[in-house]
This record gives sequence, C-alpha cells and structure tokens, in this order.
Amino acid sequence: MKIAIDFRDYTCGIKRGIYFYAFGLYQALAKYDPSNRYLTISDYPLKNLRDKNRLFGRIWDRLILPTFVGLKNIDILHFTSPNETDFDFTKAKLFKNVKTIATIHDIIPYLFPEKLLDPLPQNIRQTFEAQFQMALKADHLIAISRVTKNDLIKTFNIDPNKISVVYQCNHDDRFRPRNSEEIEFIHDKYHLPKNFIFNPSGKDFHKNFDNIALAYSLLPNDLMEKHSLIVQGYFPEAESKRRKELCQKLGISQNVIITDVSEEDVPLLYNAARLTLTATFYEGFGLSPLESFTSGTAVIAGNNSSQPEVCEDAAVLVDAYDPESITQGLVKILADQSFREKLINKGFSQAKKFSQEIRAKETIKVYQKVLKT
Repeated sequence: MKIAIDFRDYTCGIKRGIYFYAFGLYQALAKYDPSNRYLTISDYPLKNLRDKNRLFGRIWDRLILPTFVGLKNIDILHFTSPNETDFDFTKAKLFKNVKTIATIHDIIPYLFPEKLLDPLPQNIRQTFEAQFQMALKADHLIAISRVTKNDLIKTFNIDPNKISVVYQCNHDDRFRPRNSEEIEFIHDKYHLPKNFIFNPSGKDFHKNFDNIALAYSLLPNDLMEKHSLIVQGYFPEAESKRRKELCQKLGISQNVIITDVSEEDVPLLYNAARLTLTATFYEGFGLSPLESFTSGTAVIAGNNSSQPEVCEDAAVLVDAYDPESITQGLVKILADQSFREKLINKGFSQAKKFSQEIRAKETIKVYQKVLKT
C-alpha cells in the first residue's frame, strides 16, 4: 500500500495533543511497518499564506493536494487533523479511487456548545462546522477512544462499522523515570519547591482549573504546607491574570505556581511531582495520565469521558465537577505513601496497553480493511 498522511498539524509546530498524535503515528508506522510506503503531506512552507488567505487554503486542499495524490498513485489518504483542512472528501473518488480516513480526536465543541461554539463569530463557527461535517464523509473514521466513537454515533448517527478505535500511545521515550541528578536539575532550573502537585493544564475551560484550585484550597493545612501546586501551560495574559486573582481570593497564591516551562522540560516535571492532577471535564483520550504512568508518577483523573477507559484502576478517579471529591483524591495519595507506590506500579502496567507497536498494528488493520471495501 502507498499511504499519504496529512502531517500539517505536526509540521506547524503547535505542540498540542493532535501534534503528538501525528508525531506518534509516524514513529509507530515507521518502526513497525516496513512493508508499506508512507508519504507525509505538509503545507508548512506556505502556512502563513494559507492561514491569512482562506481562498489559498481552499486551492491548496481542493486542487494542489488532490493533484499530488493523483500523481503519486496514493491508495489511502489519512487526515490526522481533519479540522485543519478544506479537503472535499466527497470528491476523493475523482482521483484514482483513493480511500480516505479521518481521525476524530473528540467532539468537545458539540458537547459544550455554550462554551465553545456559541461565543464564536458566525463565519468562524460555520467554517468549523462545515469542515467537521465534511470530515465525517471520509470513507472511514478512526476514533482515539471508545468514548469518542460512542459520541460520534450518538451525536451524528454514524454507522458504528464506519468507525474503528485506535488508541493513542506514549509518543516519546523521554517520559520515563529519571535519576536524582536530573530531578535536582529541574528543581534548580525553575526554583521548584521540594514537593508539589503537577497540573498539566491549558487555557481551555474543560481543563477545569477553577475546581482544581478550589480543591487545593480545601486541603488540610499540613498537606498544603508540604505540597505546592504547579499549573503548567500557556495562558493568554487575561486568563493568567484571572487565575492568579482566583488564587488570591482562595488564599493559596503563595502555594500556587502558574508557569509555562519549555516543552523539553515537561517530562522532568512529571518525574519531580508527587502526583499528577488531571481532573478535567472531558478528554477524547488525554495523554497526561499516560505520560505520568510511564514517568512513574501517581495520577488523579476525572471519572468522565475517556479517562476511566485510559486509566482503569491505575489512577484515583474523582468527580471533576465536585472540588471536595478532588480534595479527597489528593488526600488519599498524599497521606498514604504505600497507596501512592501501588498506583505507580499499576501505572507502569497500564501504560503497556498503549504501546507504539499495538498502535501501529491496529492502524495497519484499519488501512487493510478500508482498502478492501
């Protein structure tokens, strides 16, 4: 088979979950599937022009890309981030009967429209919804969790046979246990407290910062004094200010550090932390628990969406909407070293279910299935 993978979300350099999905997929297929030929598609050299000029974007996706696919005799065209493209899936058959696959990571905007769709300008919302609806017309869909598959079926009435579940994997071997010298280095570089709770966050509301901050403020004094809260991620100035004001209001500002460390140092933060707190409102998959497992760090996750599916009993699952539930999870781990160590061991075992090899083999099965239909 000759398979072209849309790699633009990786080559654009915006390091979010979809970026790591593309990166991990390429790594896995390159390592475990030497029999098929893979080509990557990117508009990186022309990205600025494409982003600024909607017309050029359409020309790229509806003329240049199909021409490339036809000239290269591609069998399968796989979009890893279909909302980044104006490709017309309904016309794919015009060039050599190529089969199309779109990976759907989540449908969060449709689950929380009042937060994510309603505030958008009408033209941007229409563009987003048109691109997403077009992606659903691909020959086959890959969902990155059973929850995402079920959401697609319930929300868009899609035939279950059209959707295959292929899980994310640990995309980077930097997420592994580190030695004491490396951990001491990260402490010194960022002037970190000795013990801290690590909250890998983001600007999006579903990352649940407000409830996490409130939960931290409810910790018993002795545990709060011993454990700071480090919130890692990029936040616009207004959002960063709002979060700091909330911490001041809760009386925890002296114990909370909101920072955006360099991407290469994030694996060391996992290692240095007493636990990772990722009690979000929703995740299509959620890489943070998996990165924590392979780093040897205990995890608290939400009991919603894909989080129980990914974590099973290797994490403490809490009600993300209930700060007291989150606090109870924190106390359960921070006050019981034996329990924490059991979670860490379970995490190592759980992570093995999401290996690169498994992901590559499952993806290849999807390619073979689609090519036969």
